[in-house]
Amino acid sequence: MGKMPEWFNVKVAALQKKEVKGKMPSWFSKKVGPVEERDVAAVGSDIFRGSGGLDAGSSTDQNRTEGEVMPINYSKAPRGIRNNNPGNVERTQPWQGMASPEEMHPSQQKETRFAVFKTPEFGIRAMGKVLQTYSNKHGLNTVEGIINRWAPPSENNTSAYSNAVAKALGVEPNATIDVSNPKVLSTLLRAIIRHENGEQPYSTEQITAGVNLALNIGEV
Repeated sequence: MGKMPEWFNVKVAALQKKEVKGKMPSWFSKKVGPVEERDVAAVGSDIFRGSGGLDAGSSTDQNRTEGEVMPINYSKAPRGIRNNNPGNVERTQPWQGMASPEEMHPSQQKETRFAVFKTPEFGIRAMGKVLQTYSNKHGLNTVEGIINRWAPPSENNTSAYSNAVAKALGVEPNATIDVSNPKVLSTLLRAIIRHENGEQPYSTEQITAGVNLALNIGEV
């Protein structure tokens, strides 16, 4: 990022001196906004490498919009976001992209049940692979059938979960869906991520990368 003009620095300094709070004036947003967006794009998914300590389903920031790139607070983010495993996929096999203990943040090293991934894209891939298995091996091709297995009634309010996911897809819970369709799978994963974590913080690019990996049509 290049050096900002002197008039800009003077105005920013004046604002800081007056301790202006709340919404910044339009001239400030116009000048700073594009720079911040470029900086965030350069960081990529690194800021999502792990998060905090709450269990799945709790929300860390009610003001966050879907796909908004924000730094993750290791002490507050939901379990799935902290582990780069937004679907809370269990550690039942050596999933592609799993983090080694040396690659984990200390808060991730405490995880005993769910997989911890190097990046969110690998966690999203694992979700997609599980859903592919549901369809191809178990014949589950409705929202209701998928969610009933993903989040069994013994541990979850499966009915509410199914209804929320079906609403996101724009279908009835008993409608047939095709999880081999990238668009359908992307929408389904977004809905599951939001329900599991209370938020969906990943960008379209991250979701797409994970879906492509799950469907064997791309790489991170």
